[in-house]
Amino acid sequence: MQRLYTKIKLEIVDADMVIENADISVTIKKNDEGSPNYCTCVIYNVSQNTYNILNNKSNEIRVYADIDEKGYILIFEGILRDIVKWKKAKKTVATKRKRKTKTVKKPIQVHYNSPPISRNNNDGNIATIIELQDGFKNAYINNYYSYSYKGEVTNKQILNDILYYVKRKTTLGIGVISELDEKTFPNGRVVSGTLNNVIRQICATGNCISDIDNNIINIFKKNQTSDVYGYYLHGGICPKPEFNADKEIDVDAPFLPSINVGAFVKLDFEDIDGVYPVKSLESKIDNFGSAYETKLTLKVE
Repeated sequence: MQRLYTKIKLEIVDADMVIENADISVTIKKNDEGSPNYCTCVIYNVSQNTYNILNNKSNEIRVYADIDEKGYILIFEGILRDIVKWKKAKKTVATKRKRKTKTVKKPIQVHYNSPPISRNNNDGNIATIIELQDGFKNAYINNYYSYSYKGEVTNKQILNDILYYVKRKTTLGIGVISELDEKTFPNGRVVSGTLNNVIRQICATGNCISDIDNNIINIFKKNQTSDVYGYYLHGGICPKPEFNADKEIDVDAPFLPSINVGAFVKLDFEDIDGVYPVKSLESKIDNFGSAYETKLTLKVE
């Protein structure tokens, strides 16, 4: 999908530098699996000096877009992508030895072989490619939390305690916090693990999911029964959605700058009409008129 007016700006925080007078394309990928969000920025024909600064001084980068001539808005904030900084959750494998069952944990490596900043020549256009991941999500995953409740406690109280810890001990902000379906643990509860895991686990007890995007924690209901939504998509702005092999809904929409996993989308099409949460998305945008789209996968509860 095309849009004539789009401006993109990259703020290289560590180098105190801004790049905006160049051809720039951006691809953003998000999902609800607890992994970081990813962003690829491609800048065309920047000088060797700018490339050297990016290589030597950059770590944190903010990506902004102005799509309606009302000013820039933040669409991604992250650090240079690095396999050392992210591993998927461990899985448990049972092994038998001498009639005993032993549980071992094996890390699942994510293979990412490219350097976070690279350069190539494509038909005379020199492309500088920057791979980012949501650095704040990484900090969130690696922050350990532990607390033991001896008496009766509810999942709402546990979540409040965790969010209080987040406010005091981390740089994360608190965004949309949906109310959990209340559950009481009569014999206390041990809450221990990374912030990512403990929040996801306690949200699951209350029919909610958690997400962090651009330094903000959000908690959303898994099901939405009322007509409350963040985006309204209809035949006037995008083609009819389709069900995929997993019985989820795929939607090709115009670029949606602020949409997050867990947000709700209202669909208004023949045979597909309702409110659905976002499971994953891939957004593409550039400032030279080739890309202006967000591909959504929506859950059907």
